[in-house]
Amino acid sequence: MPSALDIWSCEFESRDAESMPSNDLTQLLFSASFLDLSVQIARDAGGAPVATLEANGVNEFRKWEWPRTDQVVINGKWFAIDLEWVEALESLLDDHEIKLGVPLSSAQLVWMYWTEQLAIKTPNGAEPVRGTVGDDFDENAVLASMYQYQVDGARFLTSMSRQNLGVLLADEMGLGKTLQAIYLLSHERANATRPNLVLVPSSLISNWERELAKFAPWLTVLTHRGPLRTGDPSAFLAWDIVLVSYEVITRDVALFESVAWDILVLDEAQAIKNPSARRSLASKRLEKRMGLAISGTPIENSLRDLWSIMDFVAPTLLGSLARFKKQYPDEVIAARTLSRRASPMVLRREVREVATDLPERIDIPTAIDLGDELASLYESERTRTGVPKLALLTALRQFCSSPSISSRAGHVASSSFPKHDHALSIIGEAFASGSKVILFASFLPALDWLSETIEQQFPEAFLRVLDGRIHSDQRQQAIDEFSAHIGAGILLMNPRATGVGLNIQAANHVIHFTPEWNPAVVAQATARAYRRGQSLPVFIHYLYYSSTVEQVMMDRLEAKRDLQDAGMELDGNSLSNSDIIDALSRSPIGG
Repeated sequence: MPSALDIWSCEFESRDAESMPSNDLTQLLFSASFLDLSVQIARDAGGAPVATLEANGVNEFRKWEWPRTDQVVINGKWFAIDLEWVEALESLLDDHEIKLGVPLSSAQLVWMYWTEQLAIKTPNGAEPVRGTVGDDFDENAVLASMYQYQVDGARFLTSMSRQNLGVLLADEMGLGKTLQAIYLLSHERANATRPNLVLVPSSLISNWERELAKFAPWLTVLTHRGPLRTGDPSAFLAWDIVLVSYEVITRDVALFESVAWDILVLDEAQAIKNPSARRSLASKRLEKRMGLAISGTPIENSLRDLWSIMDFVAPTLLGSLARFKKQYPDEVIAARTLSRRASPMVLRREVREVATDLPERIDIPTAIDLGDELASLYESERTRTGVPKLALLTALRQFCSSPSISSRAGHVASSSFPKHDHALSIIGEAFASGSKVILFASFLPALDWLSETIEQQFPEAFLRVLDGRIHSDQRQQAIDEFSAHIGAGILLMNPRATGVGLNIQAANHVIHFTPEWNPAVVAQATARAYRRGQSLPVFIHYLYYSSTVEQVMMDRLEAKRDLQDAGMELDGNSLSNSDIIDALSRSPIGG
């Protein structure tokens, strides 16, 4: 029981009293223990994250400054306060320059979430919290007009870089993750004294070369691949960016360990979801100032996937894998808690969230590398003699859609067919968000091959193949079922066999798996989804192999589209002799 002096002090002298003194001392209730205080994260009037002192189980108590008396009355109940504990906690936060009610930096926020000394709670329903981000943005850092959400992302990345903190950039597919990463690399170039390293799947090396040249041509880029790649680590120091594939890094990790990198970027970072894989171990051995992981699907199978990626972004932050598995089992509640706690270092925006900031359609051409084995097979097909030029063009197109349909190439497993794998990656990411997809391919074996693989990998998704083998009367029925289906679904279609009246607004991802010579065929196929009645932006993916007939077709398609935009109507279906010569001269071996 409190003493009479305690009662007198609480009733008439306490400067921290939360209520007026009671009229009747006998109505005052006394707590048998100290007030259970903790530091939590709240938001100030401007929405910035701040540290606040709260009393567990007492909703009416929230303090923006430390108490200086050892007692408090809250709603007629008297509590004692352990000032010794309060002073120790205040000293702990002072060590990290954290003040109650003052906006938190990202570094402070990360420390508060993950230090065991505070045990910050992340209640269900709480929105992701990120540290304060400055207004610094350089519109000249890239040759592109960035949407507002991309500007916000660029500011966040540069803010984290300035604090030497890593980031998982997990925006939904089609929102320009690569552009935001290039902005960071370009923006930080002025202050960097070390080169940057970008790790990508081997099939996307050419696409990164293309994007860097398009958006930041002033950056010097070295692609480390092939038999002539350097064995001298000092050779990297003369370049702004070094591009290397995951496959090569595992072989040359000792070489790359000899360099202290500035920013280390992992594109398609789900590639390191297995923490014991060679590529995961290699990428985490490299010294870096900042790690940037890019992945639209950071969790594919298990929460362990996210642990492995975050182990790159912020090593040791999540503790050991064994402890992580115990703390975060593969359950919904654990996943939500983990998501909120990791939020200071994760940037994730969904299409629906930023739809008003996007144009009605976004075109995404993606250059893909064949790889050494397929490039050799393609070259042997391209150099055949005695074959009419147009027939050879068709054979090369068929090879690029599925090498198994070339009698000379023989069957090649899908795991070694990069365009097939990239299409499945797009489909998987779209399915993860419950989106629907239309994929166009010009050759039946490619449609059958894709259908078989998709059915195996995504058995729960809606799947139909619409081509010349399906009677026209049945096509609309299949589309109606596709549109009515709740959740993920895909239609595999031949662009020339769909008819002119099919409207498929349920899909907001369109994949052109095989380029076409005629721009009208591509436009008509795209219009199946991109037309009046579509409620979301439509993402149009064009997949093509670099340094092949498909690149010539894409270059021709873009040139004719530019001319048509300028008001010139052209016969897109007729091939000139220069088109044919250019297509047959492109070689993936030696460019």
